Amino acid sequence: EGTAGEEMYILMSGALEVIKGSDKVAEMTGGEVIGELACFGLMSRRDATVRATSTSVLMVVMRDSVLGTMRNKEHRKEVDRFQAMLQRLALNYFEVAIHHRISNCPFFMGFSGAFVTTMAMHAKQKLILPHQVIETDGLVILNRGRVAVEYEGQELGRLPEGSYFGPTVMLRIHKRYPATIRAAADGICHVLILTHGAFSTAMSRFAKATGAFERAKEEETLICDKLKRLITQKARRFQKGNRFVSIFSQVFSGWAHNVPDEHKQRDGLQCAFLAWHGWLRQRKAVQQRRQRLRDLRDQQIA
Repeated sequence: EGTAGEEMYILMSGALEVIKGSDKVAEMTGGEVIGELACFGLMSRRDATVRATSTSVLMVVMRDSVLGTMRNKEHRKEVDRFQAMLQRLALNYFEVAIHHRISNCPFFMGFSGAFVTTMAMHAKQKLILPHQVIETDGLVILNRGRVAVEYEGQELGRLPEGSYFGPTVMLRIHKRYPATIRAAADGICHVLILTHGAFSTAMSRFAKATGAFERAKEEETLICDKLKRLITQKARRFQKGNRFVSIFSQVFSGWAHNVPDEHKQRDGLQCAFLAWHGWLRQRKAVQQRRQRLRDLRDQQIA
């Protein structure tokens, strides 16, 4: 309990007990699965301790194996069935955490508890597979997992659990989010989606929420506009950097043999820098050799 883990176990035979804190909460027999949420990246820490009560045989399934199989297009039908099963598992497990996650979202800080409860009742849950794009057709709250923020195919950064995006889309201020949000490659994401219809329903029931709504609308509009500018600036820096790497690599491609084999897999900028650094060392060695020859010649003349 409380430790990190990326694998799950299938109990082939034997018996296990599940302990939370100091209390025994369940027993497990052959055929049951342990640690599946951690294996799929939906939990960063184990939430219970599992202990064998008899000699047991378990099969270990690693996260990389599961995610690699899910990316295989030849198993599309099996992956779809597996995703549906995982969706039901997540719905049951994360149902109790929806209200807590929404109430802690900064967007809803000025709204009443009853308003938040209404939004939680209308929240849609969805599982996002690795590399899959999240459709921002409303306010999206990242409940579990990590996502990457992309613009024009370039990754600009990553968002952790608890992050939210798309509030101005839910408020119908903007038609789309200024960046592409994609699930990270190392796990599955669980998100909560709050649509414009759900928000309108809650607003119609709570007239006193108008003040909080106006404040949130003004703040999120400013935040989104600032985000657009930051994304554009960062994307331009990436584009300039990529052009610099291309020119840099071409200029010093003749000295590429100076890059050690263990560095060949690095990104273009690092590889180009290492090639340039090797060229400097080579040039310095040539200059030192020429200086020694000049000194030797001067000594002979003297």
